This record gives sequence, structure tokens and C-alpha cells, in this order.
Amino acid sequence: MPWYYQPVDYALMLFYGYGVKPDRPVIWSFAFMALFAALFWWRQGILPVREEEANRFSLLEAAAFSAMTFLSGGKLVFDPPEYRIAHGRPWRDVQISKALFILERLLGMVLIIMFAIAVGKTIILGGG
Repeated sequence: MPWYYQPVDYALMLFYGYGVKPDRPVIWSFAFMALFAALFWWRQGILPVREEEANRFSLLEAAAFSAMTFLSGGKLVFDPPEYRIAHGRPWRDVQISKALFILERLLGMVLIIMFAIAVGKTIILGGG
């Protein structure tokens, strides 16, 4: 067995229990949304588009932005939230925030797919 199978094997077990633990992708989803909300709030490189112009968003707004970004990864329920570049922020913060946006959407897509597989496999196996 090649050496790179072991980390993949651990990841599959950890993130969705080899397809029979649908609660694991849900728990990881909430953990990632909270992490990305904190990172968006901390970096403040991109801001959601809204009627009033503000230079920062609160932690609650960052959490809502993160949840919309995460759930848009599957493109089943939500479109990705629109954002604008924060004025006066360093270029590095803007680029990091854009990369976080893309990474969160990808993680959302992967975890949504893992959840769907785990639910399907659990139903087929009769409750896991």
C-alpha cells in the first residue's frame, strides 16, 4: 500500500466515517463556518455588499457571510454572497480574504457531498 493512502484513509474516517457517519460532516461544517467567520472578521479584507457602506463588519455579519459562502459551495441552495474590496486594507489582507472565500466554498462543496454520501449509505445499510 502506498504511503499516501494512510493520510487519505484517516481523513475519510475523520470527516465522514467512511460514509456511514452523516453527523460528522455536519459537525465539521459548523466548525469550518465558525473558523472562517473568525478569519473573515479578523482580516477584514473583503466585505459583503450592502446598502450602507461600512469599513468593517461585525462578528455576527462575518458569521452570516461565512455561512452563505460555505453553503454556496454546493450551488444547490445559495449563490455565493457578493463582496467588495475593503478600502484602506493592505493588499495582503485582501488576497488572503479572497483565498479564504474560495477555500471555504470548496470545503463546503466537499462536505455537502460527503454528507449526501453518508446519508445515502446509512439509509442503504439500514441505519448504520
